[in-house]
Amino acid sequence: MRKLMEEYGQERYDEGYEKGIKKGIKKGYAEGANNEKWKIARSLLAKNVPPEDIAVSTKLTIDEIKQLHR
Repeated sequence: MRKLMEEYGQERYDEGYEKGIKKGIKKGYAEGANNEKWKIARSLLAKNVPPEDIAVSTKLTIDEIKQLHR
């Protein structure tokens, strides 16, 4: 009985670990994509692209883009 409980516990641990890894990868990807949007917005601002055009390309709000000017 004890061995069965240990095996069941190990399976639950493995499932949780796997879910945690997947969640971490997903979060890391999202953060990286968000950082890239800001990097692109800064680059476009440096080339005097209008904030409205940057907003369309990056999906950032105009207010967020204007904050980069500061």
